[in-house]
Amino acid sequence: MVMVRHCLPEQPRFNRTSVSTRYSHFHTSSLWGFNDAETKRKRRLAKYRSFAVKGKVKASISRGFRWIKKKYKQLVHRY
Repeated sequence: MVMVRHCLPEQPRFNRTSVSTRYSHFHTSSLWGFNDAETKRKRRLAKYRSFAVKGKVKASISRGFRWIKKKYKQLVHRY
C-alpha cells in the first residue's frame, strides 16, 4: 500500500516569530489598563488574601484531624 502525500491539501504556514504576533499582547494590555499601578496592586492584594485563606483552611483541617485522633485515643484507652 502506497500513501500519496500530494493528495492532502497544504496547510498554511504561519511565521511565529513575526514582530506583530510577538509583541501584540503588550499593546492590548496597555489598552485595557492592565499595566496600571492600581490594577497591579489590587491583583497583588488578592493573591495575599488567597494565601491567607489557604492557610486558614490548612489550619482548620489539621485541627480537625487532631480532634479526631484525640477522640479515637479516648475511645480506645478509655480516659
